[in-house]
Amino acid sequence: MSFQQDIEIFGGKPNGGLLKGMRSVFESATESLLCVAFINRAGVALIEDELQRLGRGARVLLTSVFGSSTQPALHTLQRLGCQVKILNLSGGTYHPKLYIARAPQFSTAAIGSANLTSGLIKNVEVMSRFRGSPDWKPIREASIIAEDLWNHSGALPAKEAVEESKEEVFSPDLDALMRSTFHLGQTVKTISQGQANKIVEILPTGILMGTERTESRGTGPQLVDAWMIELAWDSLKSCGELSNTTLLNELKVHRSSAVCALLAHFEGVRVVSTRPILLSYKQVKYDSLER
Repeated sequence: MSFQQDIEIFGGKPNGGLLKGMRSVFESATESLLCVAFINRAGVALIEDELQRLGRGARVLLTSVFGSSTQPALHTLQRLGCQVKILNLSGGTYHPKLYIARAPQFSTAAIGSANLTSGLIKNVEVMSRFRGSPDWKPIREASIIAEDLWNHSGALPAKEAVEESKEEVFSPDLDALMRSTFHLGQTVKTISQGQANKIVEILPTGILMGTERTESRGTGPQLVDAWMIELAWDSLKSCGELSNTTLLNELKVHRSSAVCALLAHFEGVRVVSTRPILLSYKQVKYDSLER
């Protein structure tokens, strides 16, 4: 059975269809190979459903040379069952953004500028997607390049990849915004139910928050990871609005109530609805961050 050849260009601006286009690469796929320079936890979250469905059928090849790929992202890929390798070349730089997916009746190759990071929703990126027969020249040649990279003698397995990676922390701008907005001991109430979350500590890797529930159980304060807040903030700024449902189901931020409560304190953010939670954002200039 032949499959009609199709070429699509997507991206171009924040919230310009890049994420939807990237997710379409994995449509009906039974296996995939992602050759990207960087990954972070937010990027993995954005296509987590696709990767989880593929499990061992998903392979990811990245580099640690730039220090931009993170341990939380790699640990999540391993939890999802994906195969992971790291390639640090002795000469030249590993810097592709090449996504290959194979389905029973067709194959797909996406080539462009987008790494597997939160840039999928906030950056100006462009990707070209080719869909058709595995023998179609652009797909065949892209697949050969990807497989050659995966089988490179310098490609190391997942254990070394995790050891070479770093923790995931707030970007400098968001770290400054968090520290100028919140203080230790501050109580931040959830939007729908008004449950109190006490800020115990502001860390580079996230916000330690305690609740009546954690106190009663003696489990201590829980970390709201930096990547969750970063991804939610990026999405809100890019789209102009953000719902608790989108955070939970689309962005895979499972501390969505706490994250929405934090974002609601930022200048320019307005609570449109409490049930369901819906936030809107009007861009403001953070003078204190620009000096």
